[in-house]
Amino acid sequence: MLAFGIGQAAEAFKNQAFNVCLLFYYQQVVGVSGTLNPAGY
Repeated sequence: MLAFGIGQAAEAFKNQAFNVCLLFYYQQVVGVSGTLNPAGY
């Protein structure tokens, strides 16, 4: 069961890193406000 937790943690880290990059792109390049950004949770 420990292996499932480690795999889930790696997936969560990857998803969060992608969301941070997406949030930066929407705010800096596109110019969308952080409150309207779908990746801003």
